[in-house]
Amino acid sequence: MRYRKLPRSNQVFLYGVHPIRETLKSGRRRIHEIFLARNAGIYAEFNDFQTLLGCRVKSVGPAELVRLSGSPNHQGIVACVDPYPYTDLTEILESISRPGECLIMLDQIQDPFNVGSIIRTAECLGAMGVVITKNNTCGVTPAVEKTSAGASAHLSVARVVNLTNAIKRAKNAGFWVYGMDANATTDLYSIDLAPLSAFVLGGEGSGMRRLVREHCDEILSVPIYGKVASLNVSHTSAIALSEYRRRNHQKKSMDGR
Repeated sequence: MRYRKLPRSNQVFLYGVHPIRETLKSGRRRIHEIFLARNAGIYAEFNDFQTLLGCRVKSVGPAELVRLSGSPNHQGIVACVDPYPYTDLTEILESISRPGECLIMLDQIQDPFNVGSIIRTAECLGAMGVVITKNNTCGVTPAVEKTSAGASAHLSVARVVNLTNAIKRAKNAGFWVYGMDANATTDLYSIDLAPLSAFVLGGEGSGMRRLVREHCDEILSVPIYGKVASLNVSHTSAIALSEYRRRNHQKKSMDGR
């Protein structure tokens, strides 16, 4: 794969073993330089990429790794890479190949740990992509990629200006759109989920915006049985995706009898 050379100012510093390892595996973006802690146990593994990919591997001290990454959680490795390669929403929607596809849509979620956790869950449970907004939302930053444990390197993430329009486009592509709201009277377990399902999750504290909510086909909650009033947004996404996959797996098992 050939890459267009970008100015250094347009490159970012990815950190952590899993994000860098999965970025190397996926081949979706160029790695320009890898910085490794001296005597790191991972040195031999990543030093080999100097020959394979033609990127420079440099041994540095821990203070330099913190300076480059902006985080003490670098795990002994930082890589200078091209910006995250967002996928066009059209490309995601055109990749539908069969019933049993699901999509996650995020309405102004700002915590990088929530976004990273959602991406990790979505990739592990086979979602075809995640859609985020360009404004008032955390993008796919190095912190998000670290939290996703490298799942962001493999999952398609689309960044859109208008989430309401994105929901309309998903509907036109055949998706039934479910908005997740802790106060909804209909719960996730009480309905049949559509073969093509999209789950919309609102921002921390504020939830879905009015127009986004109004364009959803149904509003669902995850029933709470304990004393804590609600779930974190990343936990809600994990439960919704897991339930969708459970139903899909169950249907396939029954159809195969």
